Amino acid sequence: MGELSDALTKLPAAVDGPRAGVTFAMLRSTEGLAPGVDALGVLVDRLADIGKRLPELGLSEAQGARVGRAVLEIQASLLAVGRIESAH
Repeated sequence: MGELSDALTKLPAAVDGPRAGVTFAMLRSTEGLAPGVDALGVLVDRLADIGKRLPELGLSEAQGARVGRAVLEIQASLLAVGRIESAH
């Protein structure tokens, strides 16, 4: 998540506006979701969206690769948590 945060904070959130950050890209917490919403699923889907848009961020090839790996690792971790929770 750190690589993603670092990359996003270098990008503008709007023209002549504040810098972007991880909170612009995804929910900071899942507390605001409606009851019954699969919070892990929402986060995994959002990470997939971020991963798809990485090429548009203007990152160097190395930065894009590092951030892409980080996104995939976080997604995998969330999916593993979901499987563990489902098993109980």
